Amino acid sequence: MIVSGAFLLSSLLVIASPGPDSALVVHRVVRAGRRAPAYLTMAGILTAGTLHATLAVVGVAELLDRHPEQLTALRWAGALGLFGWGAVILVASVRTRAAAPTTAPARPRLHPYWQGVLCTGTNPKVGVFLLAFLPQFVPAGVPPDRAMTVLAAVYLSLAAVWLVTLTETTHRLRRRVDRPGLLRAVELVTGVLFMGFAVRMALVS
Repeated sequence: MIVSGAFLLSSLLVIASPGPDSALVVHRVVRAGRRAPAYLTMAGILTAGTLHATLAVVGVAELLDRHPEQLTALRWAGALGLFGWGAVILVASVRTRAAAPTTAPARPRLHPYWQGVLCTGTNPKVGVFLLAFLPQFVPAGVPPDRAMTVLAAVYLSLAAVWLVTLTETTHRLRRRVDRPGLLRAVELVTGVLFMGFAVRMALVS
């Protein structure tokens, strides 16, 4: 059996820990007031995650790990992207402070799907993490490529389940507590989190 209980538990703990992907999904639900943009964002996140997993399986991520200058450039690009999104969220929250509760949310300049792709795709640590994480659970006697492909597929499936759960939970909470002041507070926290994730990505090697 390729997938063990230890792998499932470890994966769930990693996936459920706070990160930019979860923050972006929550922000899309809160900002749009609908689930559709969040699901589009989630599709982008999983697309980029699949690409990272594929690179990890074929060993390209290891190549980046061996060439720190390339990894550093990608890390800084991702950090700048996250910081920029955090700033945009904060500015949007301030601008809508005086808006009426019935005012329709502004449409994002970047399509939600591509927001998800860029959020995960510009974070090279995802691929490096998978490259270090997946081999630990490859059973003896099973070809590594085959085992890592199965493990990566299970990991991404768990990530999808988590993001769906997060989307539905956030949507229900938003419907029950639909107060402009509270929603703005959520946006402010989300913006600060994005900027914090950006700083951590840039400074932590």
